[in-house]
Amino acid sequence: MKLREELYHLPFDQFSRQYRVMQFIDKLRPTARTKFTILDVGGYKGKTPEFQTKDAVTVCDLVESDEPHYVRVNGTDLPFKEGSFDITVSFDAYEHVPRPQRAQFLSEIIRVSKQVSIIAAPFDNEKNEVHKAEQRLNQYHSELYGQDHRWLKEHIDYQVPICKEFESLLKKHKLSFVALPSNDRVLWELLQTLYFSVELDRDLWERASELNWIYNNHIDALDTTPPERAYRWIYIISRKADTLTPVKKFIATLPEQDVQFVEQFTARLIHIFGLKYRDVVHHRNYLEQEVLGAREREKEHHTIAERYGELRAILRDVRRLRVMKAFKSLKRAEKKRGEKL
Repeated sequence: MKLREELYHLPFDQFSRQYRVMQFIDKLRPTARTKFTILDVGGYKGKTPEFQTKDAVTVCDLVESDEPHYVRVNGTDLPFKEGSFDITVSFDAYEHVPRPQRAQFLSEIIRVSKQVSIIAAPFDNEKNEVHKAEQRLNQYHSELYGQDHRWLKEHIDYQVPICKEFESLLKKHKLSFVALPSNDRVLWELLQTLYFSVELDRDLWERASELNWIYNNHIDALDTTPPERAYRWIYIISRKADTLTPVKKFIATLPEQDVQFVEQFTARLIHIFGLKYRDVVHHRNYLEQEVLGAREREKEHHTIAERYGELRAILRDVRRLRVMKAFKSLKRAEKKRGEKL
């Protein structure tokens, strides 16, 4: 399906998860004209309706909103009957659910789904590399702005889910699933570091937006992440294993990450910082020259003022001398008149 051009300018991590899920859902359609009913749990301000234009999308979340097809609910207690929707999806909401409530959140998403449920979220490995990356990034945000990043702090406090624990939970409930790793963790951290920085600089943001466009247009080269390097995982879950067959076949066709392209992309990211630094230096030098010029002009103005003051003093002296000379002339004239008399 052809997407609107502006969607390719979305943040890379938002685009990639929405795009992959769109592909999975398309593979599940019996025919091209099939229209699904979809519930997006935790999808406030998300893009599911814009990616799933063929389908009837309902969004639910905790906040108030007057958006169409929106319901304010808690994901752990959905007010829908079992199997109310063909598909349920959740994008980067699972990790924001407190750990004790995550099993119930998952249970509700599965309950109201007729065919499959899809959960995309950061999932950690046994080395806690995602947790460490988020800690570093949150520390950087604190150094920039003097405070924690709201969502990263919640990730850290609640602890992002771990793949093995989540998969054990799925197996416990006898659910079939297929999973796709997404967002290379190193690239994710580098890009987020850049985006945190650009909040201070609109010019840099405009330069950085180029990276989103490149990433989103080369998603197969950049986002087919090796499992050990993944920041995010996308789980497609069903009660029936056969339902997942089209998605499994599709995932098997995806190419491996293009390491050379990743290197080129990373270099471009670093170049953006470098070019910005160059421009800052040039601008600093320009400002320094302007300051020096202003100081020189100030000195010239000061010199002119001093000279003007000197001239005014001379003029005052000249006027004084003229007055004195005129007064003396007047006195002499009066004296002469007196002598004649």
